[in-house]
Amino acid sequence: MDFFSRQESARRATARMLVYMVVTVLLLFAAVNLVLYGCLWLVGHHALSRSVWWWHQWTPQAILGTFLLVAGGSLLEWFRLRDGGRTVAEMMGAIPVDYATRDLAERQLLNITEEMAIASGLPVPSVHVMKQESGINAFVAGLIPEKTVLVVTRGALDHLNRDELQGVVAHEFSHILNGDTRLNMRLLAALSGILAIGQLGGFLMRSLTGGYDGRQTRNPVTIVWIFGLALWLVGWLGLLQGRLIKAAVSREREILADASGLQFTRNPEGLAGALWKIREQGSWLSGLHAEEISHLCFGESLNMQRWLATHPPIDERIEALYPGYLARMRQRQKNPRPAAPTAPTPPSWNPEGTLGFASTTGRFAAPDKPLFASPSPDEPIPFDGVFSSGGLVGRIGELRMEDLESATWLHRQLPVEVTRALQTGTGAKAVLYALIARFQPMEPARLRALLADRASFASWVEQVGGQMQSLDARFALPVVELCLPRLALSDAGEVTGLLAELNVLAMDNDHLSVFEFALLKRVEQHLRPKPPLMQRHALESRLQPVAVLLHSLLAFSSHDEAAIARHHHQLMSELCPSPPAIPDHGLPPLEALDKALHQLRSLNPDGKRRLLDLCARAVESDGILHIREYELLRVIAGLLDCPVPLLQGVIHE
Repeated sequence: MDFFSRQESARRATARMLVYMVVTVLLLFAAVNLVLYGCLWLVGHHALSRSVWWWHQWTPQAILGTFLLVAGGSLLEWFRLRDGGRTVAEMMGAIPVDYATRDLAERQLLNITEEMAIASGLPVPSVHVMKQESGINAFVAGLIPEKTVLVVTRGALDHLNRDELQGVVAHEFSHILNGDTRLNMRLLAALSGILAIGQLGGFLMRSLTGGYDGRQTRNPVTIVWIFGLALWLVGWLGLLQGRLIKAAVSREREILADASGLQFTRNPEGLAGALWKIREQGSWLSGLHAEEISHLCFGESLNMQRWLATHPPIDERIEALYPGYLARMRQRQKNPRPAAPTAPTPPSWNPEGTLGFASTTGRFAAPDKPLFASPSPDEPIPFDGVFSSGGLVGRIGELRMEDLESATWLHRQLPVEVTRALQTGTGAKAVLYALIARFQPMEPARLRALLADRASFASWVEQVGGQMQSLDARFALPVVELCLPRLALSDAGEVTGLLAELNVLAMDNDHLSVFEFALLKRVEQHLRPKPPLMQRHALESRLQPVAVLLHSLLAFSSHDEAAIARHHHQLMSELCPSPPAIPDHGLPPLEALDKALHQLRSLNPDGKRRLLDLCARAVESDGILHIREYELLRVIAGLLDCPVPLLQGVIHE
């Protein structure tokens, strides 16, 4: 199942959830209608003799009231969650991990998360820790990838080794790639609406009391209290239905996430080991909102009956991931022997600010030679099927072990000054400025002149840039990705100023390079993310922007106008019998490309798949993958919400 199939599976799960919601609302309406009929019976209403329990004079109010409560509760919760996963993290009492943390377990979590993001092509999520939770658990939450948070319990940091923690993080990243995070947030909002009826009943019970007055006549407040009690009981029906909905929707997605996490790490013992420790030590959460977010978690957050559980049984999950692992661990329990400590193996901390990466299996030990073997610029590298025959489309949303190892190696090679700078938001800004100055290139005097009002900051940018002089061009985009979560903590005014300054720096030489275009688009996309579009269009309805996009890619691949025209006509002919000619847009290629990409964001999944296949065939037209083409492809796919992983071993300068 490829990326687009998994996304389509998530959309089908959303449709099922809507069906379950409709059934639940009908059941709640029937229960509320029956409660109102009972209230009429209690007061001996004169119209009762002409009514039946399923239709009486208060039935329209029951319909309207149930709809308003459920819809209103869901909309209010959706509005509260509009800022993404950070709201859910705060609700659970999770604290953001400081990027300058000296806690070795937290530093290890940051390293694993950043490596996974670089390798998969996803934005680096904000990392939070529930320090008050001793159970082993984790979850991701967010409406869009740019506002996704990864939350891990302190128990997971204390009890899992690096490979096990990496397995848990891979499982959570697969939820992002599979389209589950938005589905889970929708489910969270929908269930809040279902619970609104019970909450209203509890409010009436607390606010109004029953009793009798001095004449021993029934006080009308008593009826209201009884009505509140009945609604509270109806709320339990809603709670039960909500748990059934979560179980029906979540279990299938958890099985898929386990399989994807295993595919990412190629290390079944890591993920199975984490599940075994949950089996032995538990994953329960003590927070007040543990019930609400149970379907988001890696393990069960509450002790539920099996038919209400949001996850498959632990033993079934372990056996599916690693057949025979359970039997081996049970045998080890019967015949204990000295074993390696179960505490996590933390990264080493160097006072100079550099980080080491330890591993219990040694799979991430420093390689004898770079995983990205640097080829000679004069030696062309054939594609070897990387992009041909739909190869790029097949890699979207996929993460391989070699990609993860490459990301680990890239992460290790960061210069000391860059590592230090990435511990703060201001330092991340300095890194971005230094990247532009490094690859433009920009003279130090010119940089100081542009930042004349901030001499100390300009000096910092120079210092960071000095260590980037020998930086491989393949590091550039991954370093940009590492800067983004640090900058996401900025307020709206700071973001506006940052984007303006980056544009000034990039255009200082009156030319926008491919890397500068990619940097500006990634920063803008992460700091000013656009909401998902509801309307979807077929690829054939966007022929003109497609023509602009393909022409731009071909222009960067070749300087032969005849070859560009020939390949352009060949690719466009697949979309229509009379394709548009090479566009005469009168704009610089990258500005035209930017305009075309904005028009292509609304493509449907099939349109995105076909478009990216055409883009891959355009850049392979000369048989070589250049870094600038790779950067363009990644930014194009990213703007279409289709993450492209690192392509290990095929990049040619």
